[in-house]
Amino acid sequence: MLGTAITWASWLGVALGLFTALVKHNPIREWIRGKLAAKHPWIDAHLDGWILASSILGVVLVAAKLLYQPPDVVAGSVHDMQQRLKYQEVATFNVRGVPAWWPNPNTQRPAVWGMDEGLNITDKGISFRCDDKALAAFKDTIKHSPKFPFAYHGVALCLMERNDVMGLAYAQKAADILRVTTKIDGHAPGHDEILKYNEELLKNAKTYGFSVPDAGLN
Repeated sequence: MLGTAITWASWLGVALGLFTALVKHNPIREWIRGKLAAKHPWIDAHLDGWILASSILGVVLVAAKLLYQPPDVVAGSVHDMQQRLKYQEVATFNVRGVPAWWPNPNTQRPAVWGMDEGLNITDKGISFRCDDKALAAFKDTIKHSPKFPFAYHGVALCLMERNDVMGLAYAQKAADILRVTTKIDGHAPGHDEILKYNEELLKNAKTYGFSVPDAGLN
């Protein structure tokens, strides 16, 4: 309702702007004075003031339209900001839970508890294991660091390897977090890769008729 009213007001502002532009031209102004001022002297006395007032009102109405944001847009912007603040720290972490900007992050002590127990860490890189010990480590990491997306990814990998559809719920949670972290400047490069993997997994699951179960992860 408010948005519609502001839209109409903006069109009125445009109309006032056009009216002002036309009346500012001397021939039109003189025509108004010649036709109307003879019968109504007060028009001639206040014409310049009316022109200025209509010009200002037109600008205000158009500006209101440009500045107005619907409540759902405002709410979305606030929610987006809150999400970025929530995941600001983990956005910088690699799969071990170490800030990627640290020197030699693969050898540093992680800030996230437990992930190393489920990873193969070599000079060539880091990969996820999916034995029982690794799965337990990923779940423990979620308990201690519920904002850390790679722990959900690890559980998703292990459960999907076991043909457990509940893995889709963990893939969805990982993707949800990673869609936020990948929008944060300075996020660790691995976030983009893991997001792509989980989105492909969810897309393929949907193609084959699987739905994401509720694992109570929200």
